[in-house]
Amino acid sequence: MRQLGILENKRILRVSDSFDRPDNASIMDRTDTGQVWNVLLGAAWGIVSNTAYASTPYGGSCVWCNSGISNCRVSSVFSAYASSSGIIARKDSTNDINTLKCISLRATSNGATLQRWDFGSPTTIGSVSDLTLINGDIWTLECNGNSIKAYQNGILRMEATESAYMTNTRHGLMASGTIAPRFDNFTVEVI
Repeated sequence: MRQLGILENKRILRVSDSFDRPDNASIMDRTDTGQVWNVLLGAAWGIVSNTAYASTPYGGSCVWCNSGISNCRVSSVFSAYASSSGIIARKDSTNDINTLKCISLRATSNGATLQRWDFGSPTTIGSVSDLTLINGDIWTLECNGNSIKAYQNGILRMEATESAYMTNTRHGLMASGTIAPRFDNFTVEVI
């Protein structure tokens, strides 16, 4: 198990999960750094072939852990895209899609959006189209004060100013559609 706040390649990681553990369709358990994965009510997330996936993504679901920090970079490898695959940051403490509050980065069939979720309803705060999405892309959602930035493989794709939820410390993954996306190497690092 990794320790919180370790220095790795000059990055201070608060959360890290490789998902390298036995397959289980309904339990994510803990990150490699010890945080508990929490799943949105009515959803199921698990591990398959050393990747995280939403085994019930149809109406939209997310999984998150508490990092203890709100200003951070949240990253994950998108091992296999689905109709909507994403990262969430600064999630509130609720456990219901109808009251969800967070910032999200969602990759879709040919682009991506930054969204602010208020009581389960998304508002687009940034978008980009005509992107080439390839399984294995690394997406990063950076939240620093009211500055929100989204990177694909280290290239800045979107940025927005958003002051909502600046003290929330829960970050994770989201999915929706009929095909379950797969994620790998999830991290939350100190900015």
